[in-house]
Amino acid sequence: MSGNKSTSSKKATVASKSKQDKTNNVSNKSPRKAVKKKIKEKSENSGVISLTITSTKGGLWLIQGEGYIYNLVKGIENDDERLQDKNYYGKVFQRMSFENDTPKKNEKGFWKFFILKQNEENIEDTFENRIDHLVFCKNYLQNHDENIYNNQYEVNMETADKTPKELKALDHYLLSSSIVEYVKTLYEIEGDDTTWARSNKIEKDWYFSGPTYPFQAKRALGYSDAF
Repeated sequence: MSGNKSTSSKKATVASKSKQDKTNNVSNKSPRKAVKKKIKEKSENSGVISLTITSTKGGLWLIQGEGYIYNLVKGIENDDERLQDKNYYGKVFQRMSFENDTPKKNEKGFWKFFILKQNEENIEDTFENRIDHLVFCKNYLQNHDENIYNNQYEVNMETADKTPKELKALDHYLLSSSIVEYVKTLYEIEGDDTTWARSNKIEKDWYFSGPTYPFQAKRALGYSDAF
């Protein structure tokens, strides 16, 4: 009986080892296939992505890219230490136009967005400083660990700065709902504050142009067509 048990035990051990060897062979081959696939995708899908920046009233900057810039969005949302002193608010959706307060879409049907940034107090709102910040964004995105397709990010000195000669309020670029949410976050407003616009007569023009204001701004922040 003991001999039979020993033989059975050996067979079980050999079978287990054989199964393990097959498993190891499969696992050894899989990474090589995955690497080849990744390298192939990297070369086929990489592209050149142009970054742009627009300055608005109140020293607010809107950063955009015609392509994949979501690693910058994730970095802001995850409090990447490289971004913590840059005064980013985060991702905000673009509107069709000043007259049309609906989301703008790209060619693939996705909503277009900006990254909203409050300029630091010690940095002047100049062309040179805006371009310098775009170069920072370019380096962050291009050298990011998750830039697996090896996208190339560029800052074209001729076209990257889209700031108009006369600065515009945020409602020329962003959805009204996004602006209201930003103001409430910035000024730590809980619920609705129907006195805010009257108490902040200079700042209110940074966000909405008037003289007619959207319903959200009236209800949540106290904007009025009467002033």
